[in-house]
Amino acid sequence: MKDQPNNQSAPAVNGKNILKNKKQLSLILGVVLVLVLSTGIAFYSGIQVGKKEATKAINRKIGDFLNPLTALATNPLFPDSIVGKVTNVNGKSITVKRIDGKTETISITDKTLITQNTKTLSTSDIKKDANVTVFTAKSANKDSLSAARIIVRS
Repeated sequence: MKDQPNNQSAPAVNGKNILKNKKQLSLILGVVLVLVLSTGIAFYSGIQVGKKEATKAINRKIGDFLNPLTALATNPLFPDSIVGKVTNVNGKSITVKRIDGKTETISITDKTLITQNTKTLSTSDIKKDANVTVFTAKSANKDSLSAARIIVRS
């Protein structure tokens, strides 16, 4: 038996269907394009923000490294150090406004060593608004701080 031709004809191609398919395809491509572009822009923006934040963090670390006051005040090796400006001083205590804005009052004993550069000073040589670093130790009553050493920087 020979193959007989199929009498079924292909569906008629309608111009409206083709036009409708092109519109749908254009719409899909437009949506995909918008999604790709917005994702790319968001990715690029995220990279730029990350670079700025990384630069700020690096600059802070370099600043901490180069500024010995900040480095000392936040150094875990010196937890008992106070860095700041003198707000009050008398024969028995010194009050220091720390870098972070808090105020500390530290007692001064006969054993407290007070220096500026290579000179040894007395309590009366410490002036208001002088920049100091105070190395402390717990006093006998354990509630207050006692100055073991005071370094006057200005």
